[in-house]
Amino acid sequence: MIEFDAVTKFHPGKSEPAVSDLSLEIAAGELCVFIGPSGCGKTTSLRLINRLETQSSGVIRVNGVANDAMDVVTLRRSIGFMMQNAALFPHRTVSENIATVPRLLGWKPADIGARVEELTTLLGLPAELLGRYPGQLSGGQQSRVALARALASDPPVVLMDEPFAALDPVIREHLQDELVALQRRLRKTIILVTHDMDEAMRLGDRIAVFEGHGQLAQFEAPAQLLAQPKNDFVRQFVGSDPSLKRLALMKVSDLETGPAPDTSHVASIGHPLDSRFTLALNERSQPLAWHSSNGAKAPKLAVVTGEETLQQALLKILNNAGSTAVHVDIEGRYKGCVTCYCLYKALNS
Repeated sequence: MIEFDAVTKFHPGKSEPAVSDLSLEIAAGELCVFIGPSGCGKTTSLRLINRLETQSSGVIRVNGVANDAMDVVTLRRSIGFMMQNAALFPHRTVSENIATVPRLLGWKPADIGARVEELTTLLGLPAELLGRYPGQLSGGQQSRVALARALASDPPVVLMDEPFAALDPVIREHLQDELVALQRRLRKTIILVTHDMDEAMRLGDRIAVFEGHGQLAQFEAPAQLLAQPKNDFVRQFVGSDPSLKRLALMKVSDLETGPAPDTSHVASIGHPLDSRFTLALNERSQPLAWHSSNGAKAPKLAVVTGEETLQQALLKILNNAGSTAVHVDIEGRYKGCVTCYCLYKALNS
């Protein structure tokens, strides 16, 4: 657990604080996002945790121990840190970069090698990259190596300062998905700084929104932040219409559709909005296509799984003249239909 207790930070020569009386608790295994405008103190707050900055007053506790009572070297070696632009050592190979902290901790060479191999496999880094230098890697590969280095000593806490900011949107989204999947498996305590609200919503279990001078405006789970912004600053920061962002936080499996219908002896299902159309099913209850009863042009089949978000379902509905998406299970069997009214109910339940 990370705890900020009335923490204030003044930079030398500045009359206004960079962080103002910050109090919050980050639970063990939680991915917490710090977000706010430039100069709001989010990066300073992150750097206070591993004492790259020192607070002017207040206490920061790491697993119940004040960080300024700990040996600074021991503290930093127990916390993974991933900076902007990867910040790899250019004169060291990929393998040597990943091994940095375990080597400093005195691990045996065999254990270091096994850990490097484990992390490169976990993060999808081909073995042939291990002998290359950072300048020979793509931006996405460098980010994976930086994350592997941050995780190398298996620290309970990982700090990430805008780790994907320099990447193009496609690679960035892919790495965000990888981080979410990795966190489900490892359950580290992760504090990530970003200026991108979509990234915050995509990654964070909870989001800390900072105003100017490091004042905490709101600290909530993403859905609560969108549904109940506490003031005009937060409301403006999350956007005037947060409905699409809220849909991105909910999955098709969250819809209250009731038990799946028994389709074992049914060859077709009626369209929920237009009686002219029926959905043909095969013998395994998997949807095949929409058919028309009177010659009208049948809509294209749009399929969603329970793991897809309601935002993804909406996009498929909007691109489908039938105004519905068909929900299927992991084996592709029919479970029900998702309509715009289903999404409206989800937003207003």
